[in-house]
Amino acid sequence: MTERTEGLIVLAVGVAVIAFAQLGTPHRAPPLYDGVVVEEPYRYLSPPPGAPGSPRSYTATEPVQGGQSAELVAATPESPPQAQLVAGAGSFQLPPGSTAVTVSIQPVAPASSPPDLVLVSNVYRFSVTNQAGAPLKPAAEVTLLLRAPTADPNPATVRWNESAWQEVPSEHEIAGMVSASVSELGDFAVGVRRSSGPFGLDPVVLAAALFTAVASVAVLLVLGTRLRSRGARRSEVAAAQRLPGRRKPSRKRRRR
Repeated sequence: MTERTEGLIVLAVGVAVIAFAQLGTPHRAPPLYDGVVVEEPYRYLSPPPGAPGSPRSYTATEPVQGGQSAELVAATPESPPQAQLVAGAGSFQLPPGSTAVTVSIQPVAPASSPPDLVLVSNVYRFSVTNQAGAPLKPAAEVTLLLRAPTADPNPATVRWNESAWQEVPSEHEIAGMVSASVSELGDFAVGVRRSSGPFGLDPVVLAAALFTAVASVAVLLVLGTRLRSRGARRSEVAAAQRLPGRRKPSRKRRRR
């Protein structure tokens, strides 16, 4: 086996180790942010011991503009906001006679505890109504942002669909925020998967870590064996060259 072949094998194993590690612990890098975000302690609706309570809510009314709902940028007043809704102009279906749109974000008690998830944030109820109190359905996707008070690398937005909690495709943003584009409003929260592996760790992460460790040890053993073998051969050649009466073989061909 040549040195080049060994190098290619080591490179391939290294790429495989990185790929499995990424699969086990996926991570999305947050976008660049020009400025400083002052993070206040998270306010819980039902605070654990030592944590602050009394989370804030948000309610505002905007007039209908040109027969369509106005652009909405709603956020609870914490720093950073614990819940936000962003919708472009015309994002909601308006029944005839609508003159104003009211957006509301309220912390509420969870309807139930999901069996396979841990809700790490408050549950927030997002609603948009007209001046008569009639609920308005989104005509296009709107963006929700929830602050995730957790060190878990993979928090996700979850929605209560009147019978169970459903995970919503999410993106990680700055300041520990999780965003989701949704076509329905209702009760939303940030959840993380319950750990079922040893020591409370995610079994996928454990499997990836085990594979990475085994592959790394295997590569080191192969390299160590090859290096020792080469060193032994070189020592034998050097010892043979030092023996009396031995000459280094000539590379010139003898004439017949």
